[in-house]
Order: sequence, then C-alpha cells, then structure tokens
Amino acid sequence: MKDYAKKLADSVGSADEDRFRYLYERTRREYKKRDASWKKAQVIKSYERIAADIGEQDYKNAWKRVKAKSNLDNTTGENMPMKPSQPLRDKKNRLQTDPKAIQTVMAEHYKDLLQDDHNGDMRDQNFWESIWGDADEDGQVEEDLAQTQDLAKKITWQECLLAIRAMNGGTSPGVDEVHIDVLKGLVAEECMAELQFQNPHFVRKDNIQVHLAADKLPELPRTPMGKAVYKLLNLSWKLKRLPQAWEENIVVSLFKKGDPENPDNYRGVTLIPVRSEQAYWIENKGASGKAKKPYPSSSRYKKRFEGVTSKVKQL
Repeated sequence: MKDYAKKLADSVGSADEDRFRYLYERTRREYKKRDASWKKAQVIKSYERIAADIGEQDYKNAWKRVKAKSNLDNTTGENMPMKPSQPLRDKKNRLQTDPKAIQTVMAEHYKDLLQDDHNGDMRDQNFWESIWGDADEDGQVEEDLAQTQDLAKKITWQECLLAIRAMNGGTSPGVDEVHIDVLKGLVAEECMAELQFQNPHFVRKDNIQVHLAADKLPELPRTPMGKAVYKLLNLSWKLKRLPQAWEENIVVSLFKKGDPENPDNYRGVTLIPVRSEQAYWIENKGASGKAKKPYPSSSRYKKRFEGVTSKVKQL
C-alpha cells in the first residue's frame, strides 16, 4: 500500500494519476479487510486461551488474561494509555480506587525509578571514573570546553530550521499542544518563501514542496510564524530560561502486560513540548548537526551517557 501511495503522489497531474488512485484505493480496502479479519482471529485466540486456563483450573492466570484484555471504563487494555480510573496497588499492596490516590501511587512509582540509588553510587566520583575513566583523559576536557564557547552567541534562524528538520516527525505533542508536524510545515514554508524572496517572479505550484540545503536556508525568517518562533527562541536564549509552559511535561503511562493493578507493568513516556525540544537541539546539535557535549568524548563515556539520557527521557 505504501508503494502505491508513493506512486500516486508522484503521478499527480500526469496521465497515470487515475490508474494509481484506483490501485491505491483497492489495496487500501483489501488491507482494511485483512486487518479486521486478523484482529478478529486474535480476539478468538485470546478467549480460547482463557477457556483453556479455566479448563485446567488455572483460575489465577485466567483472571489475569481477562483483566489484561478488558477495556472497560475502569480498566486498561494492553498497549493502551492508563485510564485515570484504573485501580492501582500501592507499596503496601492496598488497592487504591480514588483518582487522587491513584495519581499518588503512580507518582511515587516513577519517583522510585528515577531515584533508584540504594548504594549511593550515583554520587560517588570513583564509581563514575571506574566506568568512564579519568575525566581529564588526554586533555579532553579543554578540547570539549572549547567546543562550547560559541553557545553564548545569538541563535541563528538557520540553526532553528535545522533543529526542526532533525527532530522526528509524527510524535505526540506536549502540554502546549503544538504538533511537531506544524513546525515541519514551517520549514517547508520558509524554504518556499526564500525562493520567492530570491526571485520575485517565482511562481509557486500546487502539491510541490521544496527542501533547501542547509547552506541555502534563509538567514532571517520569511513568514509571520517564523518571525514569532524566532523571536521567542532568542528571547528565551537571552533571558537564559524557558517559558514555564515549555518546561511542563506530560507523562503517559502505557500498560505493557500482566496485572493492570501493578504499577510495574506500566511504561512511562514523556511528552515534551516541541519548542522545548527545539531549544535542546539547538544547544546540543548546532547548525553542523554535531553534538556540543561538555564532557569527555571517549566512546565509553558517550555510550554510557547516551544510555542514561535515553532512560531518563523515557521515564
């Protein structure tokens, strides 16, 4: 289906457009039909497993399957965000059903995950040196600090556009409800506006998007939205702080499998405001796309740091 969708997009305006549109619609209907059939078969299999557990008098496992597959108003199904009314068990194994108590249980659960340092290793310098080695290895500190000297400079508009271009599309928005695809569209509009600025006689065609090379991107915003975004980022950079709305993150708890009343069976995903992510990319990636990291650049250090960063961001 993806192949036909690409061929349809490439054939817009040509003689083959109608043919590819027919093939795409036919393939899409066939896919939906087979997908519905597969989902129906999976539901039947799930009930067959429950019936088999009951037949073997394994009522505990059968009840777990029922709760895991259920999608009632007060329960959570597999691979679904946790419902606000989902009962949870606290550290003393007491079932909490009040919404505020449920929030408290989950907040304590994530707090324990982030502060899981029973031995105090996280605050022990010798522990980190045993993993990453001496921080001043081969005079690397001076070299890495030299790479950060330009961080105090004013943000360029090209850096802003490159940061947006480097971010993953199709992700969920944060508390500001600004979708990354909106900023992706801003980059495309800026490229088109730059062409019109360079050539006043340029005629914009429908269904055409232009993605300029990094050195060809506009040095100044060309669209009203671009000017507003650039002004906010530079003001934030000058004041050395982010707006409060950009600092608020949403943690969504996704149910994995098992007992939905157990907080350990949920995976936390943080939804970060895209403009906050953009500021992070500008600071750490820069226009060259290379990370500006004020820490030793040994491969061991990078691997460990990126692993810890990924874990914290996930939680």
